Amino acid sequence: MKQEIKELGTNKTCQLCRSSENDEIRYGKLYEYEDLIVHHFCLLFAPGCPQNGKDEEGIEGFLPQDVKKEIKRVRNLICCFCKKNGANLGCCNEKHVFGAYHTNCAWKNDVSFQFTSSFTTYCKKHNIYKQKSFKSIDCQICFDKIKTKEKSRTILMRCCKNTFHRDCLQNYALNAGVYFKCPLCNDKDNIKGLKEQGIFIPERDALWELEENAFSEFYQPLQLICESKKCRNKNKNAESVYMWNLCQYCGANGIHLTCFDGDINDSFTCSECNLALSNAENRKNESKIINNENKLDIKENKSIKKEKIIKKTWISDEEIIDTDTDDEILPSPPRKKRKLRNKQTI
Repeated sequence: MKQEIKELGTNKTCQLCRSSENDEIRYGKLYEYEDLIVHHFCLLFAPGCPQNGKDEEGIEGFLPQDVKKEIKRVRNLICCFCKKNGANLGCCNEKHVFGAYHTNCAWKNDVSFQFTSSFTTYCKKHNIYKQKSFKSIDCQICFDKIKTKEKSRTILMRCCKNTFHRDCLQNYALNAGVYFKCPLCNDKDNIKGLKEQGIFIPERDALWELEENAFSEFYQPLQLICESKKCRNKNKNAESVYMWNLCQYCGANGIHLTCFDGDINDSFTCSECNLALSNAENRKNESKIINNENKLDIKENKSIKKEKIIKKTWISDEEIIDTDTDDEILPSPPRKKRKLRNKQTI
């Protein structure tokens, strides 16, 4: 029976990539099946390991005999990065002579993973997907600055041109499953482009729907408190949803319809979401200010360099120049030599 390993011991090492790292975002789940221990992504990208079984057979459709053949095949392959044997992946470029590499070495050396139907990897030199310039400098999930060294692991969305850390977007994809969409603009049409950039989107329901009693709270009465400071209702907690205008963003807070000053069809935003939106807007404005300041600094540096360029004017030795600057006075040019005429001899 297939079993997921959540905590690694000293002997819990992937037999394909020979790594003991248990990071689902980068390597997929670490499975133990019979006498095999392998990462899910190592199986997907294994060049000589076909998926001959059904999804419920073996390890996600990979049969034990096929996995063992692949482990034996890569046993003596040398990694071009760490120079150790057991390299389980290779660049899929036709003219590639770079060599093989381990999965963990590939992550450390900017190898690109494409989760398309063929599951291919490309070294940094032969990466067929060229990253374009960024619109923003912040990850739109964690709101951290994107460092220069992280740009190779940064995803540029084709729909809204915003940027995300690859690990942040992958974590969201693992949770959302088939309900995955752009976190900002809700676009679903550019999923293929994300797979080419290294995002694995599992074909299953979202994790929040697979939990036991995931929808039990829907059968419980609403426990809301009216956000109006001048609530006109004696009973601030009402069970009927039709008496409330719920927050358009979180749906967890609301206001009585009788306490709401707007029209009955107008949307309502709670105080918590208002605070979050204002903080996000402030960060966006700060980012614009920083970009403008950087542009001004570049212009000032260029103007200073222009001022330092002094026009070269030649002055004679007898001329005296009064100047308040400490700039060195250029020496006078040598006088032109007269051409000597050949004397005619009689």
